[in-house]
Amino acid sequence: MAGADDPHEAVRRSFDRIAEQYAADFSGELARKPFDRERLRSFAAGCALGPVLDVGCGAAGHVGRFVADAIGQPPRVIGVDVSERSVALARRLNPPLGFVAADMRALPLRPGVCGAIVAFYSLIYGDDAHVAASLGEFRRVLRPGAPLLVAVHAGEGAQHFDEYRGLAVDVTLCLRVQARGATPSWTPPASARSAPGNPWRSSITR
Repeated sequence: MAGADDPHEAVRRSFDRIAEQYAADFSGELARKPFDRERLRSFAAGCALGPVLDVGCGAAGHVGRFVADAIGQPPRVIGVDVSERSVALARRLNPPLGFVAADMRALPLRPGVCGAIVAFYSLIYGDDAHVAASLGEFRRVLRPGAPLLVAVHAGEGAQHFDEYRGLAVDVTLCLRVQARGATPSWTPPASARSAPGNPWRSSITR
C-alpha cells in the first residue's frame, strides 16, 4: 500500500537502516518496564483462539516473544512489520515465532481469523488517516470479541527525528490525545524522551 510519496515508506527505509542497532537497544527493554509486563500478561490471558499478531514488531521482536511466553504457545504469535530487514532480524532472534513483512493497513490475513492483536508503539508513526486505516484493518482480521492492545505516546503535536545513534532516519513521531472514556496508560513525558541517553535526535518539534 505504501507508495514512493507515502510517509510510511520513509519509516520503512529508516527502520531497515537501523534494524541491527534497534534490536540491540530494545531486545531486553521489557526487563526494566514492570508496568508494560503487567499489561502484556493481562492481554495474553485474554487472547482468543487463532493467531496473535504483534503489529509493528520491530527488529527485536521482544513484545511478541513476551506474549508468546505468557500464553505458552510461541507458534501462535506472528510478528508483523513494514521493514523487511527488521522482520529478517526478528526471525533470527526469535525462531519459535512467525514473522511477515507487511503494511499494517493491508494485513495478509482473511477476515476474522486473529485471536488478538498487540500494537505496542507502532501507531505513533502515522497521521490520523493512517491510524484510522490501520485500526480498520485490525478490526477486519480480529475474531469478534478478540482483544486489541495499543500503546502510544500521549500528548499533542508531532516530533521529527533525523538521527538514531548516528544513523540517518526520517521518522515523525505523532503524539495522541486520550479519547473520552478511554482507559489511560502511563507514558514517559516529553522531557524523558529528549533526555540525555535517548538515542533519537530531533531536528523539528511542532
